[in-house]
Amino acid sequence: MSKLASRADSWYNRGVKLLCFESGGTPSKRVTNLLWRLVNMTTLPLPTPESNPSEKRCSKCKRMWPATPEYFCRDKKTKDGLHAGCKQCKSEYNASRSEEDRKSHKAWLEAHKEEQKQYNKHYYAEHREKKILSHRQWREEHCEEIKAYELQYRSEHHEELLLGYKRYNAVHREERARKSKLYRSTEHGKLLRRTVENNRRARKKAIPGILTEEQILHKLKLQRYRCYYAACGHSKFEKAKGKYVFHLEHTIPVSRAEEGPRHDIDYVVLACPSCNLRKHDRLPHEFFEGGRLF
Repeated sequence: MSKLASRADSWYNRGVKLLCFESGGTPSKRVTNLLWRLVNMTTLPLPTPESNPSEKRCSKCKRMWPATPEYFCRDKKTKDGLHAGCKQCKSEYNASRSEEDRKSHKAWLEAHKEEQKQYNKHYYAEHREKKILSHRQWREEHCEEIKAYELQYRSEHHEELLLGYKRYNAVHREERARKSKLYRSTEHGKLLRRTVENNRRARKKAIPGILTEEQILHKLKLQRYRCYYAACGHSKFEKAKGKYVFHLEHTIPVSRAEEGPRHDIDYVVLACPSCNLRKHDRLPHEFFEGGRLF
């Protein structure tokens, strides 16, 4: 009996790996302990891949992946915060159903057009500042890409855009005239109009170069809002109706084509009306009171 109990105890412990191993006492006590273990003792389970907390099995492909957001999408509804399927299976599923989903989504939008329009309007009203900020930030980060895309689009759809502009101008002629008149009365509008007229005059006389409104404003800041010539004591430009009064002065006069005048920012300065009229068509070194050689 003692020998049989000892063998049974060894065989049981070798197969199921009990939590504790007891090998002492009388044969009858060993048999009692063995029967008690079979009924009440909790055994340790064999190690499985799921017991490793750093890995997770995908519900689709059944492969083990690290239990991180790099391999599984986040899901707040689950205990571990990760989706049951891995990202690879999800991307394959989306690729197989992308066309079908696109068609069904388009059909849903067509059926709920007014509802979606009201939702978008309400959402934009609540998150207006956030949307404007994110849109502005995105445009700043992708400035070069946007310019390249717009340039390519205009070149490919030139006739279509031209036709659209003509159609819009014909319908909104009075509105555009009113807005244009209002803009021309502002400081930027007047400066832009003068710049366009100067560029046109230079083109008519076949003078190379071109000026922009931004270059003139930059030149105004560089001269610290003062006249370029000394005849007036480099006086500060006067202000009339909230804007500075100055003349766009070509250091080499446009009328003296033999001297090689240019209509760009390196050959143009800002002068007060009195100095510009006194200089007339003279070169800087011929305008002695101006105090400039160039």
